[in-house]
Amino acid sequence: MLGTNDANPKWWNSQRETSFKGTAAEEFTFGLDSLINSFANLATKPDIILCKPIPVFVKNDSGQEGRRKNLEEKIAPLIAEAAKKHNLKLVDLYQVLKDREELSTDGVHYSEEGYSLIAEKLKTIVQKKY
Repeated sequence: MLGTNDANPKWWNSQRETSFKGTAAEEFTFGLDSLINSFANLATKPDIILCKPIPVFVKNDSGQEGRRKNLEEKIAPLIAEAAKKHNLKLVDLYQVLKDREELSTDGVHYSEEGYSLIAEKLKTIVQKKY
């Protein structure tokens, strides 16, 4: 899932260590566009589906609030913009798990049941297409 690790506050502050010349949002967008283009340029011309990231839950003062906020307010909109820009299907995986905090093991990762819900959502999308 793109974005969850990128949402770490240490990658979004002005002190981040990177060779990229630009903001964190510009760097994320550049990387996402590059990834999309690399798949789009394959000879097999695969269908490309982008997904809004799954939720991050703040558990036991785990320090995840900054990650959650960046994911929801910064990264998810960038992914949606990329889907529109490249005319790609956008699947909202956030909605699948937004009310299922009990399926998150640490606020970021999910149980087998949580990942099964994601797989079922994606299976439905793929079956509609094929």
